[in-house]
Amino acid sequence: MKKYLLFFIVPLFGAFHVFSQPFHESGIIQKVIPGIVDGAAIWGDYDGDGDFDILATGETGSGLVSEIFRNDGNDNFTPINAGFIALSKSFASFADFDNDNDLDVLLCGVEDANFPDDPVTLLYENMGNGLFSVLPAGFDGVANGFSDWADYDGDGDPDLLLSGNQGLFGRCRIYCNEGQGVFLETEIFMEQILTGEASWGDYDNDGDPDILMCGNYKNQQGQIEKISVIYRNDGAAQFTRIDPGLDDIDNCNVTWADYDADGDLDILINGSTYGPTHMVYIFQNLGADTFFTIGIEIFGTVDGSISWGDYDNDGDLDFLINGKISIGDEIITEVYKNINFGLFTKDDQINLLPLYRSSSAWADYDRDGDLDLLMTGNKEFDGDKKLTVLYKNMNPLVNAAPQPPSTLSSTVDQNTVLLQWDRGSDIETPQLNLTYNIRLGSSPGTGDIISPLTAENNVRQLAGMGNKFQSLYTAVSDLSAGTYYWSVQSIDNNFDVSPFAPEQTFTITSQTGY
Repeated sequence: MKKYLLFFIVPLFGAFHVFSQPFHESGIIQKVIPGIVDGAAIWGDYDGDGDFDILATGETGSGLVSEIFRNDGNDNFTPINAGFIALSKSFASFADFDNDNDLDVLLCGVEDANFPDDPVTLLYENMGNGLFSVLPAGFDGVANGFSDWADYDGDGDPDLLLSGNQGLFGRCRIYCNEGQGVFLETEIFMEQILTGEASWGDYDNDGDPDILMCGNYKNQQGQIEKISVIYRNDGAAQFTRIDPGLDDIDNCNVTWADYDADGDLDILINGSTYGPTHMVYIFQNLGADTFFTIGIEIFGTVDGSISWGDYDNDGDLDFLINGKISIGDEIITEVYKNINFGLFTKDDQINLLPLYRSSSAWADYDRDGDLDLLMTGNKEFDGDKKLTVLYKNMNPLVNAAPQPPSTLSSTVDQNTVLLQWDRGSDIETPQLNLTYNIRLGSSPGTGDIISPLTAENNVRQLAGMGNKFQSLYTAVSDLSAGTYYWSVQSIDNNFDVSPFAPEQTFTITSQTGY
C-alpha cells in the first residue's frame, strides 16, 4: 500500500550536487536554424548515424519553416532540404510507423498564419538518404496541435493520438495503424479539445498505453469547458474515462513522468486555471486510478512548454518550464530540481533565456553523458525577438548507461504472445524508475514487428521513455505462423540505453485468433 506524501518547494541546499551555471549557450546554431515561434523543435536521429538531429517547424522572422537540420558534429548543423511543407501554429513528432527502424515525420499546422481555419496534418515516410515522401494518410488537419505515438491495440505498430483545433472546432482522435501506410480513424469517444494536449502513458503498468488529456472543449450546450482527465485503456479498443480529481486547465501542457521513482507514472499539468493565475500541478500516482496533488507552489505558464529530464545526473527527473506567467505578464524559463524524488526547488544557478510561444526538448546531442537543451520562442511580448537556442550541458558528472533486463520469457496462446522480463538496473537512476524498450522481429536482431528505434551501434534514435514505458510485460496479437526473435533494453532518466538482453525466440503455430 502506498503512503500519501506531501511535498513542498524547498531552498536549494542539502546533500546533493551543486555546481555553477551548468549550461553554455552555443552560438553556432543560431547561424543555421532561424528563430522560431508558434512551432516546435525536437530531437531525433533521422539518419541513424548515432547523434541527434533537429526537426524544426514554425514561424520565423522571414516566413515559415519545416526542416531537419542534420547533426554533423562539433555543434555543426546542416539543413537537409527535406521538402516538408512549411507551417505555423504547428507541432512535429517522430515515429517509425512502418517498423523499418528509421524515423518518419508527422507535421500539423497551417500553411498561412493569416488563415488559421484551414490546417493540415501530414505524414512523411523516411525513404533513407535524407529523402522523405508524403503519404495520403487522411488525418484531420489541426492547428495548435499535439501528436503522440504508441501501440494502443497490441499489434506491434505505433498508432497516432492527434489533438488540436480546426478554427472554432476541437479535435482529439486516435488513428489505428493498419500497416502499409493505412490509418483508420477509430470511433473511440473523447472530448474534442481546442487548446490543450493529449499524451500516451501506461500509468497502471498493464502493458498498454492510456491517455492523459487537458484543455478546453465545447459541451453539448455549445459552452466552453476546461477538462483534465485520463482515458484508461482496457483493451479491445475500449477506453474508460477516469476522473481522478485533476485540476481542470486549458492553454496547457501535460506530461507523464515517474518523479518519485516508485515504479508508476505521475502527472504534471501546466496552464491556465479557472482563476486569474497560471499554475503547475504535480499529481502523485497512488495506484487504483487514484492521484494525489502534492503540495507545491509554482506559478505556471501559458504559451509555453514543460519537459522532464535528469539534467544534473543525480538519477531523478527534474523539469523545465517556460512561457508567460500571470503575475505581471512576465516571461520565464526556469528549471526545477528534484531533490530526493519529490522535493522541487528552482535552480537559481541556471540562467536561461526567458521565452514564450515556445518549445523545449532535452537530449544528449553531443554524446558526452549529460542532457543538453534545445528551445525555441520569442524573448519579448512586443517586437520580433524570435530565437532558437541550444544550451550545452557542462556538468562534470557523466551518466553511466543502465544494465539490461533479465529473465526474459514468452507465453504463446494461438496467435498471441505474452512477453515478460525482470527489471534492469542503473548506477544513477533507481531501478523502479527505468523504462523499457522492446524489439520484435521475424529474423534475428530485427524489429520489423515492433521497432525499438535503436541503431546498430546501440544508440537510441529518440530521447525519451521506452516504447513499453515502465511495464514489465506486453502482449502482441495477430501474429502469423512462424518463429519470432525478441529482446528488451533499459532506458534511464538521462535517456541513455542499455545493451539489449540476450535475444529470445518463440514460435507461433496457429493463425487462428480467439
